Amino acid sequence: GGGVAARLLAAAGFDVCVLERGKEWLPGDFPEQALDAAQKARIVANGKVEPLTNEEGLFNVSTFSPENLAPDAGV
Repeated sequence: GGGVAARLLAAAGFDVCVLERGKEWLPGDFPEQALDAAQKARIVANGKVEPLTNEEGLFNVSTFSPENLAPDAGV
């Protein structure tokens, strides 16, 4: 979504800067099973990174009461 929006804005004459977080994930790096996806998640609970989670996670799961967020972070 962000890349498409940046392209459209640039085509319309706007100056655009796109910032990405995380490492580059190549084909084959993406999880095919739910357990694999969980192992590639960076979990933040109430603003604190949980120990033993993937710092460069493909998914950034943030828990807040009463909502939870799970945006992806793949480049």
